[in-house]
Amino acid sequence: MKGFSFFFRRRTPERQNRKRTSYATVNGRPSGASRGSRVAVAIVASVAIGVLGWAGWNVARHGYDRVLATHPAYRIRELDIRSDGSQITPERVRQWTGLHVGMNLAEPDIAAIRALLIEKVPVIREATVRRLFPGRIEIHISERIPIAALGRSGFLGVDVSGCVFSMAPEREELPRIIGYSVPLTPGMHLTGLLFNAIEAVEAARRPPVANYFQIASVDVRENDWLILRIVEGPEVRLTWEGMKEKPTEQSRVALARKMTSLLRILEDARLKKRKLKSVDLTYSDDYIPVE
Repeated sequence: MKGFSFFFRRRTPERQNRKRTSYATVNGRPSGASRGSRVAVAIVASVAIGVLGWAGWNVARHGYDRVLATHPAYRIRELDIRSDGSQITPERVRQWTGLHVGMNLAEPDIAAIRALLIEKVPVIREATVRRLFPGRIEIHISERIPIAALGRSGFLGVDVSGCVFSMAPEREELPRIIGYSVPLTPGMHLTGLLFNAIEAVEAARRPPVANYFQIASVDVRENDWLILRIVEGPEVRLTWEGMKEKPTEQSRVALARKMTSLLRILEDARLKKRKLKSVDLTYSDDYIPVE
């Protein structure tokens, strides 16, 4: 028992020492609590710095906006408005946008002005609007290029994408798309046979057909084919593989083959001094009735 008591008395201080060591204090506080406090202080400091930074940025931003909005140096002194076509004039752009010399440079909404021009004026294909300090607004416009006129009046044009827009009627050299019954207005996009007519006109502008013959009109009154009237040439019935479907590379190649066949027929007639009345390209390339 004495041995056991001696053993017990020697072990107790060691256990007590281990407990004291595991709960050792730093400056009178437990070390675990000290680490937690430092983390909490760091988090609070980070949040405070973030809030102060955000508040400072807002103060600076609003102060800058206030200076920009009130300082006489930041007034629009120059409106640089340009267009690569003939239909859009600086005066009309100023009317549409409300821009004028003397207004504050920060007032115009640049993105809204660009969207307004493209949506309001179908003849505008693209518009770039820039604000340049201290007092300049730049608006550069790209106009749509008509490849055909719609109807016999010629007041509506259409570009290669099929977009309809108003245009001056003096473009007599453009092919005319006729024979349709649906009302067309600026901003619409052509579909069906009307768009097929645009594809045919565009195909005639590409090599090797380009500049060899001129299309006077494309008639879309028939449901299964187009009727092309060639200037000082025959009337041509035209279809191609994939004509009534969404345009693909394959359908464009098929249309190009038809145009090449027409070119070959017209060249052969010219060499033989033969005046053609009609050409039927609604069959395969191996059988092309000619009159």
